[in-house]
Amino acid sequence: MHANTIGETTVYNGFLYNVSDMNYDTVGYLMGTIHLVTKQNITFNDSFKRVFEQMNRLALQVDILVHANELREKIEAANPMGLRNVKKLSEHANLKPGIVLRMLDVAKSFNVKIIELESVDEQVDALKPYAFESEITENELDEAVKRLLAEEKSYIKGDEKEFLNSFLKKTEAEKTLLHTRNVNMAERIDSLLRATGGKTLIAVGISHLVGEGVGLVSLLNQKGWHISRVV
Repeated sequence: MHANTIGETTVYNGFLYNVSDMNYDTVGYLMGTIHLVTKQNITFNDSFKRVFEQMNRLALQVDILVHANELREKIEAANPMGLRNVKKLSEHANLKPGIVLRMLDVAKSFNVKIIELESVDEQVDALKPYAFESEITENELDEAVKRLLAEEKSYIKGDEKEFLNSFLKKTEAEKTLLHTRNVNMAERIDSLLRATGGKTLIAVGISHLVGEGVGLVSLLNQKGWHISRVV
């Protein structure tokens, strides 16, 4: 589980899981994503490409293309300094949109149906505990960039252990919020997989996958689904 670089393109090789039923028949796939990246061009390895060709639906937390303006307006109203700081960080580190936009491009090219696992309001509410009261300093920017670079490196390598360590460092309040969101998404994913034929690719933030009894891998296992790492 590692990353290769071809010219200016980084090949992403990790965080793809097979989802199968009690008979071990594959019904879908679970994929971890990150929101912001520094790499200009990211492509997927052959395992991902085969999954993209099989999928009938793409389930995301929210369709950021459809709801871009609504998300921006509601986040700005709930956490204006936070939005300003994210913009400042993006400019400081020359960040690009993350994996989800690439997933939406792929889904469109295969004419795949998009399903949302959360509402815009649920997304905005999840950010409220992280509201900023002041503008981020240069030192804080530098530290944030270091964390993002380390996260991206682990993500591209497919290093699950690093993301689990990151989860363990979260505060109890952060873990509780994440668990609540994951329980709700697990219910929706379970219903989606049981109610529809074909194969569904479920793409959520990598932080939602890890953690025993808290992450989606664990919660879906508890509901009788067999989750196994593909790459």
